[in-house]
This record gives sequence, structure tokens and C-alpha cells, in this order.
Amino acid sequence: MIDAENLRSKTIRNLFVVYSFKVLWMGINFVRSIIIARLLFPEDFAIIALAYSFIYLIEQMFTFGFSKVLIHKKTLSSDELNTAFTLNCIQNVLFYGIMYLGAPFVARFYGNADLILVIRLLGIELLLQILGFIPRVMLQKSLQFKIVESVTFFTSLLSTIITVGCAFLGLSFWSIIIGTLVGKFTQSIVYLYYSKLEARLYLVKSIVKQYFKFGIVIYVTAIVTYLNSSLDTMMIGKISGMVVLGYYAVARQWGRYFLDNLFVYITQVLFPTYAQIQDNIGRMSLAFTKTIKYTIPVIMPFFVGFYLIAPDFVRVLLGAKWLPVIVPLRVMLIAMLFDSLGQMFGPVSDAVGKFQIKLKLSVITLLLMATIFPVLGVMKGLNGFCLAICIVKGIGLIYAYKEICIKILNIKFSSLVLLIRSPLISTLSMIIAICLFQFFLCKYIVSDYSQLFLVIITGVITYLTTLLVIDNKIFIDVKDIVLESIRKK
Repeated sequence: MIDAENLRSKTIRNLFVVYSFKVLWMGINFVRSIIIARLLFPEDFAIIALAYSFIYLIEQMFTFGFSKVLIHKKTLSSDELNTAFTLNCIQNVLFYGIMYLGAPFVARFYGNADLILVIRLLGIELLLQILGFIPRVMLQKSLQFKIVESVTFFTSLLSTIITVGCAFLGLSFWSIIIGTLVGKFTQSIVYLYYSKLEARLYLVKSIVKQYFKFGIVIYVTAIVTYLNSSLDTMMIGKISGMVVLGYYAVARQWGRYFLDNLFVYITQVLFPTYAQIQDNIGRMSLAFTKTIKYTIPVIMPFFVGFYLIAPDFVRVLLGAKWLPVIVPLRVMLIAMLFDSLGQMFGPVSDAVGKFQIKLKLSVITLLLMATIFPVLGVMKGLNGFCLAICIVKGIGLIYAYKEICIKILNIKFSSLVLLIRSPLISTLSMIIAICLFQFFLCKYIVSDYSQLFLVIITGVITYLTTLLVIDNKIFIDVKDIVLESIRKK
């Protein structure tokens, strides 16, 4: 067991490393996404979205959460590692076989023959994951996130270069497929290089039973979670067609930009950290409140600021062909703000082994999606689909807060309000500054790019200045964290 001070230092270093790599990657991926949006068309994004929805379905149907089992266990024997490796090989090969055979049926259902080859090629990604499964899990379990993030960053950068290059050559959606496969293959090879583990193929019956007993709740949760995350894509693709689905895919991509490119990786750091102190709720509560303290000042202004500049962002950077996504993007940003806040609770329930909380939340969300989503979609079209997502995510946030924050961590709502008071006030000042700038000054600036840039700069400066005035301790703490992280390297 890691002692309190050592765990704190490791957590600080890991969060610093993750933030550093992901902020850098967000900048690179930002440019990549804009270039791809300008070169490709809504139908291209729709094909990739539909292919991944089927791939994730098969993946979740046979995923028993072996990685979470390994991270949750305090000690691991060679038999447990090799059994997990063998089970992962079996499930991923099974995944690909079902995808390969099922691809023609999906293509026929959506009336698009390209989906056959697209699904079969993207499915190879699951076979490549076999090579890096044990090395990645063990690096996460031992809190060596510097290696994990270095590998992820540089292989993603390689994937980006190839994807953009192929897109410039006119390869349409095939550019995304080629870049993805090259990146995943390179990532698996690099993980094998870093790993000193020699996993072997064999099973221990008693351990298999233990894994499946532990992972059954994770499995059911994964199935329901998949339906929650992909039901929208499947329904829109069938009901509204490929063009509408393409618009929705882009609105969702940019609405989830912060969540997918930075925040989701923060929770990956927190799960193994919380797992180390799962027997001490007091320490876990303290760690959770500190997480809130240092993440809300980033989350809140990002989503609110993006909401305010969304029309100019789409018109100037993505281009006129994407103007229909402005309103859906704004609604998705609100939904993903709720989702980001809700996901902060997930690592806590995982660490203490209460996976049934996620399962119940997933079932509630699925029932709401199945009823609200098609109704609002038929009534309001694309905007209605996005509004349904927003409503469901808001309800999910309330449930997660009640079950985890109150019942497990014993943290009162008033305590959380005090933690977010400073970033909330600073965000309000940012809103006022951006609105005033857009109303009074933008008309004097000729260049659209200059307008967008100056609006963003105005918002950032106003937010940081206000936060510095009303709560400069956050900046002092961040400075200390950065210095400590540098010293520990």
C-alpha cells in the first residue's frame, strides 16, 4: 500500500503529466479536426459514426472489465495476469469474428455498401489492442502515467499526420481509417517495448470464475452504457438519414471535445488513485474535493465560453457547409457540461467496488433515452435529438451526486457550492465581457478570424483576471503543484 504522502505526490505528478500532454494534444487535435471538417463531408462522418456504433456494440457485448479487475486488486500473481491476458485475447478475437460476419447486415440495414469494408478494417483495431493490454493496465495500476501519456500522445500525433495527409489526397473517410489503424498498431508495438512482462496463454479455472463473478456487473453496465452512447447514432442514421447524422456527428464531436480529449483521461488517473485508498473514505472524500477544486475552474469556462462563440466558430473555422450544426452544438455543449461533472463521480464508485451504481444510472439513462430521444427528434428534428441528450445528462448528474457524493463520500451540497463559487463568479464576468465585446466592438473589426481570436482572448483574460482577484490561492496552489511535479521528475 502506498503511504499518504507518496500517494499524494504521485497523484499530483500524474495529474500534471496528464494535463500537460492532453492540453498539448487538444491544440493539435483542434487543428486536425478543423482540417478534416473542411476536407470531408457530412456523409463521411456519418459512415465512420455508424461503423463505430456497431463495433462498440460487439465490443461491449463481450467485455467483462478485466482491466478494472486487475487495477482494483491490490496484489496480482502471474497466474492472474496470464489468465486475464488469455481471456482478453479470446474476447477480442471473438469481437472481430462477429464484426466481420455482421458487417454485411449492418450495411444492408442502413443501405450503404461501404460500411462492410469500413467495419472490417476498423475492427482490426481490437486485434491490435491485444498486444498492449497487459502493459497498459500494469502501467496504470502502478501509476506510471508519464509513460502511458507519452505513448498515447506520440502515436496519436502519428495518426493525425497520416489522417490529414490522406484527406488532402482526397481519400475521404478512408483517411480516418488509415490513420487510426497505423496509430493503434504503433501504440501496441511501443507498449510491448516498454513492458518487461512476458504474458503467456493459459487459464486457471478458479481465477476465471473469480474474474467473471467480479466483472458481471461491469459487463451489464457496459452493455447498457453502450446503448446509451450509441442509441442516438443508430436511430438518427435510420430515421433521418446520413446527412443529418453527419451534422449530428460533428456537433457531438465538438460538444464532447473537452470531455474526450482531456477530462476522460483525468478520471483514468483518479480510479487507480482512489483504489489505493478505497478503505479510507475520509481520505477519498478529501481527494475528491481537491479534484473538484482544480477541475471546475477549467471545465466551467471552457463549456460556457465555447457556447458563446459557437456561431462564429462554426462559420469561420468549419465553413459554411456546417452552419446547420450551430444550434445542435450549443445544446450539446450544455449536455456535455453535465456529463463532465457526472463523470467525476465514476472513479469513486469504481474504486470502492460499487459498480451497481453505474449500472443503475445506465439503466435510468437508457430508459430516458428510449422514450425522450425519438419523441423530441420527431418533433424538433436535429435540435430535438440534442435537447434529449441534454435532459438525460442533467438527470444523470443529479442521480450520480445523490448516490456517490452524499451516500458514499458524505459531502454536503453547500461544501461543493463553496468550492465552485470562485470559478462561477469568474465565468459570469467572462460572459458579460464576451457579450459586450460582440455587441459593441466586433463590428469595427473587418477580419472574421481576428474577431474570433479577440473574442476568445477577451474571455480568457477576463476570466483569469477575475479569478485571480477573488481567489488567488488557486493560482498559488497550481504553481506549487507544477513546481513539485518538476522537482519530482
